[in-house]
Amino acid sequence: MAPYSTQVQVGDLWNDSNRQRLYSWAKQPSTLNKAIGVFIYETPLPFGPLLSPLMDPFKASDAKMIANRCKASYKEYWDQVGCISAGVHQFFKNFKFDGLRSFCRSHAQAFNVVFDELNIKRTLSQHVSASGSSGEEHVANIVIITNDSGATFSYVIDSGWFPGTLFPQNDLAKRFHARSGTEHTDFFELPAISPNPTYRYTAAPR
Repeated sequence: MAPYSTQVQVGDLWNDSNRQRLYSWAKQPSTLNKAIGVFIYETPLPFGPLLSPLMDPFKASDAKMIANRCKASYKEYWDQVGCISAGVHQFFKNFKFDGLRSFCRSHAQAFNVVFDELNIKRTLSQHVSASGSSGEEHVANIVIITNDSGATFSYVIDSGWFPGTLFPQNDLAKRFHARSGTEHTDFFELPAISPNPTYRYTAAPR
């Protein structure tokens, strides 16, 4: 296990009731979202990744600046992840979201680009729909890591609303952090990310 992080905190589980509470939605999140701004991230490869940089571009130089600063400041990988989330959040403070841009898509796209600059092997960041069912179209990120024993953990992170907070998403992560059997996190350490893995994901593990 990784030590407690100074830059990342573990929130409650990523499920319908907690999402409703986090975002103050009037209704439960929908399972199907038809909003075009979110739809592009659910489009089969390669169309989604081709469209998202066009709608919400993020400069490679800005991504390298944030990633390099976080790598220089923190040795632990989870600290670096939390640092880039906070860095993306800070980058868009007072930013004008004009044209095709949106607040949530720009944060999600930027996080993916900066995360890739960290080059942490056996990890992956992708967009994930975080939408509600009463018109609250929203996009966040999902971070997937695999430890040395082959166990895969996934977390949702929303740099626009909750920078640096990881919400356990898959069943393994939920069981890992909610040991009392409730939907609330009561164990706050994190799965270790190996510094010497054998490969890095290019697509989501199944």
